[in-house]
Amino acid sequence: MKKNDIVEIEITALSSECSGIGKKDGMVIFVPFSAIGDKLEVKILKVNKTYCYGKI
Repeated sequence: MKKNDIVEIEITALSSECSGIGKKDGMVIFVPFSAIGDKLEVKILKVNKTYCYGKI
């Protein structure tokens, strides 16, 4: 997964900062302004080794 990719995920949990958490290909994706159960197309903004940040 790399910056600017668009992926489909389902939000399965919330972080302590209230961002939604989903997974794709073993990577954890944090998505602000989402809720558990949301199925979203997310644009990847920042990629780290085991997690990344995206936006709706």
